[in-house]
Amino acid sequence: MPPELLPLEKLTGFAQLADLQPQIVRTLMLRLRTNAGAIHLSNGNNGSSGTSSASTSSTVQVGCALSSTLSALNHSCEPNATATVQRGWLVVASLKPIQPGEELTICYVDATSPVAKRQEVLREHYNFDCACSRCVRELQKETFGKAAPEGN
Repeated sequence: MPPELLPLEKLTGFAQLADLQPQIVRTLMLRLRTNAGAIHLSNGNNGSSGTSSASTSSTVQVGCALSSTLSALNHSCEPNATATVQRGWLVVASLKPIQPGEELTICYVDATSPVAKRQEVLREHYNFDCACSRCVRELQKETFGKAAPEGN
């Protein structure tokens, strides 16, 4: 059950352990859920693992990472960077040229999923609707049967 749906009385035990109010425990759980990135190991792993929630059929989720750097990276379904854990270190690498001052973005979900599935996962897990240029184009195509012009 998602933390936001847990009745406060179910969190009382956790709250007592940390000498906190149940509402504070729920708030902390939601912040952790939103800011942690899943760690996936791929078949034939060479010691590195992805930290965004994106996965493919050749990966398995083995844990999650919580990092102030990772939580500062926003989402795009057309990311310009990737975040991986390599030998215990968070490594952020560009996927294409990035201009000075340009925001670094990673994909929080499986980028190969259809737009409706990406939107569903982002809404349920991260509590937002993606409005990146890719989603706008794909949603317009689904709605009107044609793609939005590139660059909008």
